[in-house]
Amino acid sequence: AVINTLSGRYIDAGLRLLEAGGIFLELGKQGIWTNDDVKRVRPDVTYHVIELDRAFAADPGLLNATLVKLATLSA
Repeated sequence: AVINTLSGRYIDAGLRLLEAGGIFLELGKQGIWTNDDVKRVRPDVTYHVIELDRAFAADPGLLNATLVKLATLSA
């Protein structure tokens, strides 16, 4: 899987890094691709745009829980 926050040519580069059938998670806000854009380049990839700002605004406790989980995973 690729977790992407970059735009422009870096999206294409991230897609090329994926193995067949990989998952591309887009966290960026500018220059993001549509599902159709991705399918033209990598029809085998699952592509999701994740709007963390909206998710955290809707559930303020989610930010803390996410950070705690990330800290646990990286320890």
